[in-house]
Amino acid sequence: MKISKKEDYAVLLMCALSQNERPWVSLDAVAKRYHLPLPFLQQIARNLKRAGLLNSREGAAGGYALTREPKDIALADVLEAMSGKLKLTQCTTNIACPIEAHCVTRAPWQKLHSVLQNVFRGISLADLKNSKLQPSALREATAVGSWQSRFHGIASSLDSSQ
Repeated sequence: MKISKKEDYAVLLMCALSQNERPWVSLDAVAKRYHLPLPFLQQIARNLKRAGLLNSREGAAGGYALTREPKDIALADVLEAMSGKLKLTQCTTNIACPIEAHCVTRAPWQKLHSVLQNVFRGISLADLKNSKLQPSALREATAVGSWQSRFHGIASSLDSSQ
């Protein structure tokens, strides 16, 4: 899984808006501050607005603003606004698979997908803004015991399906 440049810039834009004291921020100011191409930032802002994450206002005192508090916007919301629902493999979608009945990787991929979704849902813009990358979802997902128990659960489900 790789975060695209569009997704990366979208997260950067949302964090920049969450840090600003002024309620409305121009994209031009964000583009200049972070050395980002303005047309690309405008495209990203349109996607975020369409997803209901940004409001816009025209005029001299206009610009863009978050629609919710930073603590109420998850990293997953921003990423999904850019690229649709998060998915690791075809196994994590509802698309029929010809080898599903005897596939040994489907269940582990689905469980890993669930863990990653929980991590992205558990990180808010406020966490990113404050450099607090240890929300409970991230601590749980990265804990050794947690991974060991998940691995044993996956192995058990594989054993029982054979």
